[in-house]
Amino acid sequence: MGAYTDMWNVVIEASHSGDPDPRELEDHASGDALELMRQTLQGASDDGVTVVGEPMLAPEVTESSEREVTILDCVDDSEWVEQETDQSPSAEAEPGPRKVDATVSNDGLVWRVSELRIWEQGSC
Repeated sequence: MGAYTDMWNVVIEASHSGDPDPRELEDHASGDALELMRQTLQGASDDGVTVVGEPMLAPEVTESSEREVTILDCVDDSEWVEQETDQSPSAEAEPGPRKVDATVSNDGLVWRVSELRIWEQGSC
């Protein structure tokens, strides 16, 4: 589960600094999960927003083997909000926590989040 929480820590830090492609992200994510997080950070950067606060994670391992761990999370991102460049908070409504499904895979050397699906707000 360390790769999962480490990935989120890199994304949170990058969202605060506006970094669209933090080098450290590749240490904790690969494949589709890496692309999803890069696209998310790039979108925020392209829109000219920075993010303040942090999401609350509640990951649980639902399956595990020697090479793969499946994680179910219910992420409350109501305190992790975009802030316009003029420092006024964005006006988007927050209808509730969102479900996150993740697969963390071991390539023989290191564990990385390889698959990630982030559902709509209010999905858990």
